[in-house]
Amino acid sequence: MDDPIMIDAHDIRFSYDGPGGRRSLNGAQLHVSPGEFVAVLGHNGCGKSTLVKHFNALLPLQHGTLTVDGMDAADPANRWALRCKVGMVFQNPDNQFVSTIVGEDVAFGLENYGVPEDEIPARVAAALAAVDMADYENRATHTLSGGQKQRVALAGVLALLPDILVFDEATAMLDPDGRQEVLRTIHRLHTQQHKTVVIITHYIEEAILYDHNSIRLKKSFLHPFFSIGCFLIAVSTGLVIRSCWPRQGSRRRCRCRCTMT
Repeated sequence: MDDPIMIDAHDIRFSYDGPGGRRSLNGAQLHVSPGEFVAVLGHNGCGKSTLVKHFNALLPLQHGTLTVDGMDAADPANRWALRCKVGMVFQNPDNQFVSTIVGEDVAFGLENYGVPEDEIPARVAAALAAVDMADYENRATHTLSGGQKQRVALAGVLALLPDILVFDEATAMLDPDGRQEVLRTIHRLHTQQHKTVVIITHYIEEAILYDHNSIRLKKSFLHPFFSIGCFLIAVSTGLVIRSCWPRQGSRRRCRCRCTMT
């Protein structure tokens, strides 16, 4: 029996200039299983953000097929369900805040989706606790560090109970301490709450940090999966070379179809 697929994308093509314009994506394919941790790598402008914005219908599907947990992303009737299913965290947390108070900001999405008012306080408290910000509900957002702001932004996403979390270079604007705070939170959500995680990053160490899969985008094409046993080496040209070796005690075959066993 085939493995279940949480995100199933085939031949995704997209142009910000409309049909016939320059393509930001040209035939991308991606398959993500439930509970999987996938890192997306690639140079600026190769289509990483464009791809993931299709997952929750921030961008309309122009060509190809995309299903998310069985929902057709091309069907406008699925738009709100997709945005509950797929939570996204972007680079700059300040651009995601709609309130100056932490608790009010986390509650905004719940109010927007019509969650009953008596359920909201518990959902806000649980979301802040999940990112280790339980004591900050009444704090002003401008008093937080960069890492704390990003975790509050993540709490606003978690309050909607998404099954899939997408991080679009969410650590790019953080200092090393803030970056580690966010990475630890992402790892905990993946391992303890079994969230499906897709993370876009330029940091090779983030891509190989945990036991997950990595993919790379180059010239708007999505290259096939390869397992984390495939070591990534960034070279001066901006290309990524991969070489593979088995992890100790592992007999799993590498997805890039090298000789690893």
